[in-house]
Amino acid sequence: MICGTAITPTFWVCTACEQAYALGGSWKNWPEWAKALRNDERRERRRNAKWREYTVISLDEVEVLERIAYGDCNNDPIGERFLAG
Repeated sequence: MICGTAITPTFWVCTACEQAYALGGSWKNWPEWAKALRNDERRERRRNAKWREYTVISLDEVEVLERIAYGDCNNDPIGERFLAG
């Protein structure tokens, strides 16, 4: 978080920074600048955890994908009307 060294998700600072800046113990006792860095890092971790990749498909592929997923239309008038556009 401070020096850029990779750390595990259970920690906020590496061992070297913890010792150099006296950040041992609870983060609640840290100086304000360190708390601000921790809060920024926490927001970033949450944002990364919520990130999802989406696949975008064209509307031309929808009918084909529906047929693959659900099979051919079974004489359902609502389904036939929907697929007809």
